[in-house]
Amino acid sequence: MTSAGAREHGASLAIGFRIAALQQTVYLSESRVFNHADANKHFLRGFEGGINDCGLYVGDQTLSDGTQTDKMFELDERYRDSRENPVLPIEIKTISPKGNGDANMSWSLGFSRKQYDTCQAVLVNTVKEPDLIALIPMYYIRQRIRTPAKDGDKIADHIRPLWTIHPAQAYPPEMAPFILPIAMLGRALENMRDYAIGATKLWVNEHTGVRFNVPVPTRHASTILRPDFVPWQNALDMVARVHKAFKYTKNFRMEFVDLFPISGDMKLVHNATGTEILVEVKKGHCDFTLGEELEPSQRYMKHGQDVRGLRDKQVFSWKAPWDYIYTVQERSKRREEALFIPRDKIPKSWWNQIPLGADDYNLAWPANNIETVRQYVVDLRSPNSIATDIKRIIILTLDQTKSIKAQDDITIKKIHIKPLSELQVAERHLMIDDPRGFSPAQELNTT
Repeated sequence: MTSAGAREHGASLAIGFRIAALQQTVYLSESRVFNHADANKHFLRGFEGGINDCGLYVGDQTLSDGTQTDKMFELDERYRDSRENPVLPIEIKTISPKGNGDANMSWSLGFSRKQYDTCQAVLVNTVKEPDLIALIPMYYIRQRIRTPAKDGDKIADHIRPLWTIHPAQAYPPEMAPFILPIAMLGRALENMRDYAIGATKLWVNEHTGVRFNVPVPTRHASTILRPDFVPWQNALDMVARVHKAFKYTKNFRMEFVDLFPISGDMKLVHNATGTEILVEVKKGHCDFTLGEELEPSQRYMKHGQDVRGLRDKQVFSWKAPWDYIYTVQERSKRREEALFIPRDKIPKSWWNQIPLGADDYNLAWPANNIETVRQYVVDLRSPNSIATDIKRIIILTLDQTKSIKAQDDITIKKIHIKPLSELQVAERHLMIDDPRGFSPAQELNTT
């Protein structure tokens, strides 16, 4: 690459880093909303890729106490094939003022067509005022967008102030009646739920005293919180099996990450120490051929770099913070096996490799290393086998004696996986230098 080309590539990377940092700041902000909303026992998070981000439970049967992950799967198992509508869908949106001058400032809320049709309220937050939030009944949004395009994929509400604002505020003046301290969010969601189930005739913002004269929110099926895209549906099915496997074990529990997609798809939490192991889930993303009948030169492992259907979304990148990748061998005959591969065992040749085309699935692991893959195979035939194999691989990774005789509480404390929380990982991920040893400079090849 020429020096001019290197400078241009470096400038592109710098812009990319700023955009990525901004997007990840949005994820952190939305995660904070989730954490405050969790104070309401009826609050439900949606699965990644769901039509709506979250919702309130209004079903007749009480959900058992447990983590958000436990409640999400309980709701899904109980109502997936039911005709009942136990959810009030809610969207979370992050806004910031846009424009070249105060007189030209505007704010935008964007919805997909399905979100517009199903959402019953919007939680609007902004990184400029993280201690405030706006809870807006969707009825008012629809009044502003009375005739959306019938075939439109995206529906946007562009909010422009009626007067000049100086300096530009975090929220447009039109949202003032709906704003409240984020610490009051749990109670505000309960007011919405009480109005929806008929426990009260008033839906009021207790902070501003404003009464919302709106129709009773409409209930929807629980599937509104399930993924609406096949790859996410496949990933959810894989994660559901892991959740079931660890549900009754004492050593680990499985939870969803708060900061998806930047932290991975799930995390395994060690109960004794609180250590969080971040896991990326991909169906059919890695594949391998093994067998005693094969010659060593015929034994290989390969992967597809990009997320299919989403070009340039690399999984094996220095920006990826996950500790393990978990993938079912969709392309092989081993339908009842998965791979649970530690990050530091991924061959270096796979990192930051950009495929030449959609069918470029031949970035192979050399045959002389493939025998190590046998250690990372997970038997999917029963929940017990899944939990046993994943636990064995984690301990194998932490304890190089390749023995599971050591006590978990001792083994897990080894330095191989640092006991960072997911939030700490994300905060470090916002830095230019990656905390796990990779640097953006490594992507610049000036030779």
